[in-house]
Amino acid sequence: MMIYDPLKTFIRASTNSELIGCLISGGTVGVISWTLACPADICKSKQQAGFSNKNLYQSLVEIYRIENGIHGFFCGWTAIAARAFLLNAISLYVWDHSRHWF
Repeated sequence: MMIYDPLKTFIRASTNSELIGCLISGGTVGVISWTLACPADICKSKQQAGFSNKNLYQSLVEIYRIENGIHGFFCGWTAIAARAFLLNAISLYVWDHSRHWF
């Protein structure tokens, strides 16, 4: 919530809309979190699929060498980011409005 609340406040002040502030800030936070988690998730997926049985560090080095450097860690990022934006925008909007009930 270190990014969500200040971003929501800034967008809400700029647009005068609580709905837009919640949705955009929730979606942005989701994309940021998945962008940071993407390299480890790619390694996990490759290990689960049986492409590698090495540890995390060795898998990261292997992906970097074989799959065109940094690009290999963000393969499929566009689909991940689109899903993360929609999912987190709606989820955080619902969470933000339901936490006032309890």
